[in-house]
Amino acid sequence: MVVVSSLVEVATELRQRARLQEPPYSTSQIIDACFDAAVTGRILPDGIDELVTRTDDGYLIVYHRELPIAEQRFAIAHALAHIIFDGDVAGCSIGFAGDPEREARADRFALELLVPLDELAPYVGRWPSDDEAEHEAYLDQVDMIASHFNVPACRIDERIRELKR
Repeated sequence: MVVVSSLVEVATELRQRARLQEPPYSTSQIIDACFDAAVTGRILPDGIDELVTRTDDGYLIVYHRELPIAEQRFAIAHALAHIIFDGDVAGCSIGFAGDPEREARADRFALELLVPLDELAPYVGRWPSDDEAEHEAYLDQVDMIASHFNVPACRIDERIRELKR
């Protein structure tokens, strides 16, 4: 398991260990290079995109098979955050969808793993706008960048808004 101080450092180290230099960053290569984990898809209940459990043979990540591929990738990266930062601490149980802070951290990590801000910046030429035509052009850019990184467009929008801060 990787022990480093920040989400950015951990994500960077994982991509480096997997020898990934350009997006889209392969979650399969990251898992093969850095984790004792198996990944499979299943139909999961509504509202559950992924789950993680530890077995005698290592971790098992199950993603919701009905999600679009870009969202499956994000769910797998989110699950990796739970393995790295939460280990065997149970995050969910019957009637409890997980600690909001852990879930938010897992989302931030998945974003950093798949869409590093420093690598996103050169692709951004437009910003969210109150002007309808400008905003539509911005959304076109978001879609193109999402396709390049193979993540959901809403996640690219999130990251661009982080850049603007």
